[in-house]
Formats: sequence, C-alpha cells, structure tokens
Amino acid sequence: MLRVTSGDRLCVYLGWAVVALVLSSGEMAESKTFVSSSKIKEIKRVVQQKQSAEDIRDALLLQGASLAERISARLREAGNIKCSFYDLLSGCLGSLEKSYISVSEEFATYDQAATSFLIRLNAGNKNIGLNELFVRAIYTSQISDQREFLRSLLADFRGSLSSHKADFSSGMSVGVSLVGSVASGLAVFLVIIQIRLMKRQDRMMTAQNSIANEQLEITRRQDETARMILAQKPDLRMVLNEEQQNLFWKGEMTSGVIPIDLNFRLFNFGNKPARDLYVHIRIPNAMQPIGQPISSASGSEQIEFENIKYTHWKGKLLGPSLPNRGMEVGKLSLRPPPNDYKIYWQVANEDGVFPLKSNEMGVFFVKIASSNESQNSSYK
Repeated sequence: MLRVTSGDRLCVYLGWAVVALVLSSGEMAESKTFVSSSKIKEIKRVVQQKQSAEDIRDALLLQGASLAERISARLREAGNIKCSFYDLLSGCLGSLEKSYISVSEEFATYDQAATSFLIRLNAGNKNIGLNELFVRAIYTSQISDQREFLRSLLADFRGSLSSHKADFSSGMSVGVSLVGSVASGLAVFLVIIQIRLMKRQDRMMTAQNSIANEQLEITRRQDETARMILAQKPDLRMVLNEEQQNLFWKGEMTSGVIPIDLNFRLFNFGNKPARDLYVHIRIPNAMQPIGQPISSASGSEQIEFENIKYTHWKGKLLGPSLPNRGMEVGKLSLRPPPNDYKIYWQVANEDGVFPLKSNEMGVFFVKIASSNESQNSSYK
C-alpha cells in the first residue's frame, strides 16, 4: 500500500508555516497596511482545498492499494494453478477469468476517479505559490505511480491467463491429434476386421456353393434312381405250350381217346420282379376241360362271354416272377372237337394289369383241325 512519506509531510508543514508567517506579519503590520477581506477568503479556500485534496488522495491511495492486493493474490493464484487437459476442458480457468473481469472493471472505476482528481487538482489558479505547486506535484506523482503499478499488475494477470489459454489451445491441438490418430487406428482396425469377415464370408459362400452342388448332384442321382425305379416294370405274359398266341392240333389227336394237354406258364419280359399275382383264365366249355388251369385256383365260375359259355378260373400266385424268367401256372387236359377256340387270360398285381398294351384280356387262338386239314390253314 502506498503511503505519504514523512519528507512529503515535512514539506507540506513547511509550506503551512510560510503561510502562517505571512499571516502573522500581516497582523503586525495591520496598522500600517490594510488586508482586504477577499484576500482572506481566498486564503481560507486554499486551505480547505488542500484538506479536501489530501482526503481524496488518501482515499484513492487506499482503494488502489486494496485493488493491488487483490490483483496480486489472483496473479499468484494464476501462477500456481495446474490444470490438466481434462480440467481445461471442464473450464478450470473460468473463475480466474471472472476475477480478471471484476478487477478490470474496478480498475476502470479507480482510473476514472484518479483522472478526475488529477484534472481538478491541476486546474486551480495559475498564480499559486511554490508550496501549492510542490503539493500538487507530490499528489500527482503518487496517484500516477500507483495507477501505473495497477496497470502493470493487470497486464501480468492478463498475460498469465493468455499463457494458460495458449496451453489449453496446445492441449486441445494435441488432444485433437491424439483423437484423430485413435480414430484413424480404429478405422484401420475396422477395415481389417471387415476384410477378414468378407474373406470368411467368401469361404462360407464357397463351402455353401460346394454343398449346394453336392446336394444338386445327390438330387440328380436320386431323380435318376427314381426314374430307373419307375422305369422298372414287369411285363407279364401268359405262355401256352411255349406259344404266346396261336396253337394248332390235328384231328386224330382229338378222337376223344388222347387228351390235349395245355401247359400254362407265366413269363416276365420286364425288368422288375412281380409278386402277389392274381391270375384269371377263361376256357370255353366246348373244349371239355379236365382239371384246372391254375394249380392254386381258389375256384371257378361259369360266365357267358361273346355268346359263348366259359369256365372262369382265378387264383393267386405268390411269385416272385423274376425278369426274363418263367414260372408254372398250371396244367389242363382237354378233349375238344375240331373247331376254333379262344382262351382268355389276365394277370394283375400292384404294378398294374397285364397284358400292358391292352385294356382287354389276353387271348390264345387255338385251332383243333380235322384229319384232312393242314396246319397252314388259316385261323379265323
């Protein structure tokens, strides 16, 4: 805090002593010299002005000293502050900036008051004595020195804040660079992961395509197998005395003494075995059959077909009837008179009804010739 020194006060007191000496000499010479009342009023005004200026000066010096103390404290606080990068981001300089704004506003008020005081102090009567001039100079010097000192403190305070802000900007740059580096590394890492995932997906798609191709091949083979299985069908045909359709006998064999033997066999001309065969055979009654054409016949019945009476035998053969193989159905003895006859047959199982190419029963054309007929006679 700035104070008035004892030397300054001694000078002031000496000035007042000179004034007192002048007044006393005036009283001693009152009888000889007349002092006007206006002169006395001017002297009183000067004394009052000196007392008022001294009070204002003291008040300004006290205000400046208090302000300097607060600025110095804040300046020490700013010099000792240690803000981490996170603290800088969170605003640890906010309180110091508020303090700087507060003391700056207070200094502006002080500076305005000091300037106004100095203007009034030095705007007095030009015809002043040396003592008054000396006092004004001392007051002006004291106020000006204190004001410059406060300005230097504010400049240091502002410089400290600027230094911290520069550190903050540098930290921000480093932080941004660090974040950018981390982001770039993370992006590269993500790209590597994506490339690996894409390669894995490619391998999985290749494996899936291979599996799909294998499944297609299996399906194709299954289709071929199914077609082969479906294509495998039995082709059952009845064979009579090793003939599939026409038979011929001469008349001397039908004299009624020697019977004609019919041997019924079933041949499978297909490529699939046949089981559980239901066999039907119709023999004209005119052929006078003896026995039964189906060894396992379950019975017979009399029917009329095309105005001809037939004996209809039916029975079941368990089989199997193998491809390109024949199996015995039964034997039948006949004593037919010479004539043309038709013997019908039909076989059925789970694969269908045979003969395959006809919706009707299969037929054998049997010709019993008289003794004067030849085998080359046509059958009608």
